Amino acid sequence: MTGTVAIALLLMLFFTLAACHFLGRARVLLDHPGKRSLHSVPTPRTGGLAMNAVLLGAVVAAWALAPGLLPGALWLGGWLLVVAVSAADDLADVSPFIRLKIHLLAAALVVIAAGPANWFIALIGVLSLSWFVNLFNFMDGMDGLAGSMALAGSLALAALGWLGEDLAFFVQSLAVAAVVAGFLPHNLPPARIFMGDAGSAGLGILLGGLSWMGVSKGLFPWQAPILIFLPFLVDATLTLLIRMLRRKRIWEAHREHAYQALVLKGWNTRRALSVELGIISPCAVMGVLTFLYPGLGTAMLLAALGILVILYFRAVTEAQHTKD
Repeated sequence: MTGTVAIALLLMLFFTLAACHFLGRARVLLDHPGKRSLHSVPTPRTGGLAMNAVLLGAVVAAWALAPGLLPGALWLGGWLLVVAVSAADDLADVSPFIRLKIHLLAAALVVIAAGPANWFIALIGVLSLSWFVNLFNFMDGMDGLAGSMALAGSLALAALGWLGEDLAFFVQSLAVAAVVAGFLPHNLPPARIFMGDAGSAGLGILLGGLSWMGVSKGLFPWQAPILIFLPFLVDATLTLLIRMLRRKRIWEAHREHAYQALVLKGWNTRRALSVELGIISPCAVMGVLTFLYPGLGTAMLLAALGILVILYFRAVTEAQHTKD
């Protein structure tokens, strides 16, 4: 079993690498630079199609070879719903309200698949997962950023699955890591391909779903996934709240995230990505440490949250001063 899983993961990595290389050279479905974007040349946004296609192929193969490693059909249905509406949005703009309805439905399917919960917990799950799908989309605006967060997050979740001796969770998390690892070399600055909405939203429902499943099963403390994805949660949530307070249209593209602020104040994307990785990596490690030291989970979360909020406001304030 171990050898079969290892070969499957290597094949997923290889096929994603190859598919992203082919789609990048094909120069189809281009993302053209705009006043709100950070890239300067038209770039294909088909990387998500490659990642999801390889994952879907792995799911089909797993049905025949190792069905016990698969999540429930409802969980898979939620993922496919999000990917479908996001791919449609990549091809032709889909109303944000239609996308939100699909995201809520997909999140509900994942929560139901996770097992029994009272209505309040289920509601929190649906709203949290819907937000997670969207925040991954919002944060996918700089070369290598969303891919790096997804790789660190999926590896951290895999580590939690390994520590919790849950083979299915471990393999599912590594499968996500494998396809992201195949995509990321083509997406590092300067990016030759983007993941598009199909990739970012697809990763959002996959990683959010795995996080919810792990907590629901008691595999790891609730603080673990929050810590792992805290850099994205803080940046996206604070930016959304500030835009709401300023009565701006929250669904419109903009350049007000902290990671965008780093570039706007004169940093190149490589330097900005390095700083983000310096934040993402320790948060992922702390998320794993909550399994080993559960009594420190809340303290680590509050400490990391305080630091990230300070860094967020420092970045956006300095960027505003640079613009002025």
